[in-house]
Amino acid sequence: PSASIVRGDIISLTTGDVVPADARLIESADLKVNEMLLTGESEDVSKTSKVKKKTKEGGAEKLTPETMVFSSCTVKNGNA
Repeated sequence: PSASIVRGDIISLTTGDVVPADARLIESADLKVNEMLLTGESEDVSKTSKVKKKTKEGGAEKLTPETMVFSSCTVKNGNA
């Protein structure tokens, strides 16, 4: 149950799971999530645990939504 999840817990996700809480990915393989409840977008969204570098001058690494999964979304493919 999501009520027992606290900051720092590691959540295992596989195809068919409903994401129990907002989480940052630390590992993933071919992960696709349906975010229709949040965005209204009907297509599945690819997710990755890889952090992308900032393209503008400064070069600092920045976490993007691609590295996050959100509560109540459904895992459609892959695992994390």
